[in-house]
Amino acid sequence: MTFYNIIFGILFLAAIREAMQAYFDRDRDRFWMSAVLTLLVCNDILYTSHCIEEKKLAYTISMKLADLLNFVLLSAGILMLSPAGNLLGVQARAPAASCTASASRQREAHFWLLICLYWLLCMLWNWLGGAYDSDHDAWRRSVPLLFFAPLAAMWGLALWRPRGRTARYFRPALAVLTALYLLVFKAPEISGIKPTQASFESAVRSAPAAPLRR
Repeated sequence: MTFYNIIFGILFLAAIREAMQAYFDRDRDRFWMSAVLTLLVCNDILYTSHCIEEKKLAYTISMKLADLLNFVLLSAGILMLSPAGNLLGVQARAPAASCTASASRQREAHFWLLICLYWLLCMLWNWLGGAYDSDHDAWRRSVPLLFFAPLAAMWGLALWRPRGRTARYFRPALAVLTALYLLVFKAPEISGIKPTQASFESAVRSAPAAPLRR
């Protein structure tokens, strides 16, 4: 886990720095975007550590490569939030054009595209880890798939109506939804608490739940 701890530790520090800077700059749009990024990285760290260190899930080379690609995607997302002055030390701002409102809107669309690609890779990681092997976990594995829908919707809004009222309210709503995903869906699983299942499912299952990431 040393490999994973290093790359995602860097990401967590960079993401939380962006959220704090946006808050003190009173930049609401960038704050909510940074909040979503920070929550996703936090979810990634907590649950992957749980799967690898506690559940002893085999951390295969393909899963490491997926995590490495995720690191690249999220690092690029941080550069979209802060082209200059970011914790990564990368100067991603063009001399003059990036200061315009058009460039800012373009960066936001790129940011949400990177987040969508990241989430698709998370679901690939689940498949590589065998998270989708058990039929009785069908109701649980549908939640990450459903969570992709609001991420894709936010990307669409950032492309077509980034300054509209819908986008303005959807950013904080998405941050709240991400927090609920972590606290309501993933935290009980990490703590060993079984989430409540639908009434038509069996009350007791002898097989342990397959590990599911993010």
